[in-house]
Amino acid sequence: MFDAETAALIRSAPPLRGIDPQILPQELTSIYAELAGLRLRAAQLADAPDYVAQIERLSRIAAVYEAQVDDTVDGEARRAAAFVAGTAYQILGRVMPATPDRTTFLSAAAIHPRIAAPLLFLIAEQSPDAREATRGLTGDRLEDIHRGALLESIQDLAQERFTAILERAERLARLQPSPGEGLTEQATQGLYGLCWAGLVHLVARLLAQVPPVLAYPLLDTPQALFDRVTQLAVANVEAPGPGARLVSAYAGPRHLARLLRHVADGLEGAGIANLPAPVGAAEPAWRRWLRHRALTKPTLWPNHRQAIATGFLDAGTSGVLVLPTGAGKTTLSELKIAATLSAGRKVIFLVPTLALVDQLRDDLAESFPMSLANYEISADGDLVAFISGPELGAIEVMTPERLLAVLSFADADVAELGLIVFDECHLLSPTGGGARSVDAMLCLLHALRRAPDADYLLLSAMLQNAPDVAEWLGQLTGRPCISFLDPWKPSRQARGVVTYSENQLTWANQVVRAANFAKRNGQPANKPPLELVPFALFGLHNAWARQAPADRRIVRLSDGNVRLNYGVGGATPNSNEVGGSFAASAARAGLKTIMFVNQADHAPSTARRIRAGLQPVGALTEFENNLWTEIIAELGGPQHSLLDPTAPALPHNGDMIAIERRMAESLFRRRDGASIIVATPTLAQGMNLPAEVAILAGTMRHDEDGREPLKGHEILNAAGRAGRAGHLANGTVLLIPEPPVAFDANWVPTGAAFDMLGKVLPTNDQCVTIDDPLTSLLDRIQLGDVNSPDVRYFLSRLRAGDGEEQDVDRPIQMMSRSFAAFQARRAGNEAAFDAKIASLRGALDADAQAAEVVTVKVAAFSGMQLEPLAALTTHITAEIDDLPTSIIDWCDWLVDFMIADRHSYALLFGRDVETVKAVTRGRKTGGDSTDAEIGLLKLALRAWLSGAPFATIEAALGVVPARIKTCKRSRDFVLRLMNRRFYMIAGALTALVQHAIEEAGKVSANPAVLEILAIAIRKGLDSPEKVAFAHRSPSIRSRVLTHRAYAEQVPGRQDQLGADFQTILRSIDAN
Repeated sequence: MFDAETAALIRSAPPLRGIDPQILPQELTSIYAELAGLRLRAAQLADAPDYVAQIERLSRIAAVYEAQVDDTVDGEARRAAAFVAGTAYQILGRVMPATPDRTTFLSAAAIHPRIAAPLLFLIAEQSPDAREATRGLTGDRLEDIHRGALLESIQDLAQERFTAILERAERLARLQPSPGEGLTEQATQGLYGLCWAGLVHLVARLLAQVPPVLAYPLLDTPQALFDRVTQLAVANVEAPGPGARLVSAYAGPRHLARLLRHVADGLEGAGIANLPAPVGAAEPAWRRWLRHRALTKPTLWPNHRQAIATGFLDAGTSGVLVLPTGAGKTTLSELKIAATLSAGRKVIFLVPTLALVDQLRDDLAESFPMSLANYEISADGDLVAFISGPELGAIEVMTPERLLAVLSFADADVAELGLIVFDECHLLSPTGGGARSVDAMLCLLHALRRAPDADYLLLSAMLQNAPDVAEWLGQLTGRPCISFLDPWKPSRQARGVVTYSENQLTWANQVVRAANFAKRNGQPANKPPLELVPFALFGLHNAWARQAPADRRIVRLSDGNVRLNYGVGGATPNSNEVGGSFAASAARAGLKTIMFVNQADHAPSTARRIRAGLQPVGALTEFENNLWTEIIAELGGPQHSLLDPTAPALPHNGDMIAIERRMAESLFRRRDGASIIVATPTLAQGMNLPAEVAILAGTMRHDEDGREPLKGHEILNAAGRAGRAGHLANGTVLLIPEPPVAFDANWVPTGAAFDMLGKVLPTNDQCVTIDDPLTSLLDRIQLGDVNSPDVRYFLSRLRAGDGEEQDVDRPIQMMSRSFAAFQARRAGNEAAFDAKIASLRGALDADAQAAEVVTVKVAAFSGMQLEPLAALTTHITAEIDDLPTSIIDWCDWLVDFMIADRHSYALLFGRDVETVKAVTRGRKTGGDSTDAEIGLLKLALRAWLSGAPFATIEAALGVVPARIKTCKRSRDFVLRLMNRRFYMIAGALTALVQHAIEEAGKVSANPAVLEILAIAIRKGLDSPEKVAFAHRSPSIRSRVLTHRAYAEQVPGRQDQLGADFQTILRSIDAN
């Protein structure tokens, strides 16, 4: 549950009678896991056998260590004691009912644990935990203004709402003890009032502001004021007898003052507003941004301060930062972005998936608003289409593939680029990025060549060899590159593996084998339900050992049974149904749950099964109502959506359109919204959806290539969704393995069970080593493989970004600077690598001689093979006097070419020829597509481009109305063909056409169409005017509504034949 750094902090707490700090991390995790299991079982906690004993144990740990924090220990021991006490209170708060009477929280005699908990976490420098701990303070405003102002200000302090504290102080500046109260109450109010004044002074200092003038006096420092309260709260009273001593004490204010004193000491220097400007940043711009940032995130976590101390914020310094999920990589990247913008440079931020582009754009728009410095943040990604017009925005958000396309243009202007942020940079490795790693590495190599003066910031939670990558980047840029690793996690999870009694699992396997034997021999098979009692094997710390019983805990997960399935060799885990039952139990216990399934189409069906018996979601927010209106318009009716906005369980997968996914995310984020989201691993890549429980339903991935085990980083990414810093400090992770695993009669897990626990709870999260994915391609070229599609793609992409005059040495020079070359030099294998480079040069030379320069250039920026591009060029040249002039006509032309030249079609579409089959006939079997089937794409394209909803596109693809349902074919048509394959082909086509027209000495009849053909196809717009209108109307998220808005706002407008896109864009702006 605790990372190594936090566990070490706990173990440094002072030993007390009956408490051994050395095993305290395991003890706290064990109690938390047991209580989490009880909640999943929907058990009455008070009736559980060990419940009372566990609660008493936690209460004692909390109270004793809280007393230690007051004034017994100092330094690290105080931090440790505070964290232990706060964690114990936090676990108690998760299982005990809320205290209804908040008037008792601040008395003369004591402060309530719900007041102490967030302050203890702040003393421990664990502000994410402090934020969550304030949940116990919410409620109606108190009648007592003194106590109300102090309680709300403590809440705001832990929630980092510092400006709210100062605004409240301005309103209550004349606040003093009430003269109508008795002397004891007046004294209590006065002492708490001084605590409040000290707190106000503290946040003013952190914000670098002058504190407001209050009726309560302020001293030189907030610490001095808290010390004054401590002195005033205790007085010796003369006792009547000899040797007797009486002490009059206001214990509540005194203890609060002591805690606040320690909080002030810990926050000293943590205020973001006081950060000095990095080298290269203009002081006024830097201070302006810091003041804005401090309004919502005024302090820096300890790991942030350590990273900043390395100097990575300075201009001319790059960095490779490795921090666990939720540990604030975004905060550090925003600081580097602010430093870059303050130096007058621009930023490109790379995210791993298209689904994250809009989310990050919205997040960055809040951190860098237009009102602050006219920052323009773009996530359109289609800079290729506008490369001759609008320049780079202040911040551009895109995927590595999109940046590779941008850099493939020789005239792409990146002169003002000062920073490239590469999030989830383990994509650079074949292990972490799979097939995408080639594009990711080529993107980085081209960026290093095209923007040599830019800084680079690589971020990951999984990277093992960050120092090597940093050394490589430092050599290439000739400037410092910092490698920074901090294992501290601001949130933590109890991670476990679903397991069963060995006796029960053995019985289930025997039943399955007997049934299979009977079936093979033509006998009746007895197949009773395979119902077993589920348990979870929890590891109690990262360094758990198989031979140490104290390092594990087996917890029952259900008072009933779950049902396994019949498989070929034994019982199978029935992961989706079993995981769904756990998710439903968690939802009934009030726990937000993310469940991961390993097949996209299982997400909607599993969500539908889970939601039966759960309470529906209440009224939608205004934002959600708008999203739902757009979804209905886009799809053609609510019955075609993959989600029901009132359902307590929602899907989230790659078959959903963007606004459906956004709707699901919004509903899940709301506390009173959906309880469960059933997702594919796409969600695990950086999506910030806090949940108390994460269930990984299965350890095998299902895709078109069959089944294979999930990779380590995929499991850890998904596990990281349980608990999110600042929202949920603790979470529970359950992995359902395949095949099922067991424990024996002595409660000892089998080796297979331990193996699975190692996957979800390894010693650390660094499980991906970056190896250059280009190495294997170089090996294949050296062996003579120069014709396979991926090698041809690599050869084409290497030339990207060259101008009309091809530099034959540039790709060779680039590969000589690659990470593969760096690794070869370090291993002493330079001669072997040089031989590979010689083979590469030969392949490039042969490739270039086989085609015209323009075809080679287009192959470079598109990544397509030369042969079909040459065939397209021939076809274009033959029809040079009769080429189409509209977007729809060009689409018809392209489909006709596909039908006429099946060989080129196969090379252009690659594996998507199977997608075309699925889209036009509903299945991938049955041989090659017929001409009529491919011809259906014309009808679908017309419907898509003219603004018809998905249901109409589905009908155009030949689906009868009764079978349209959720528009499976049109979703594949749009998400896999329009957004990807057709988009790429159209980009290549227009480049070939523009060159052919120029070579023939002619002028395009409609140049704007050629400029924006690719983006028009991707966005579903049938004219340059509509593309311009959509570009200027980013608030309209639905393509269908964009068409309608254009018709309403620009009625009767004629297309501007002969105009380029910039002219049309200006015309739309003027209109």
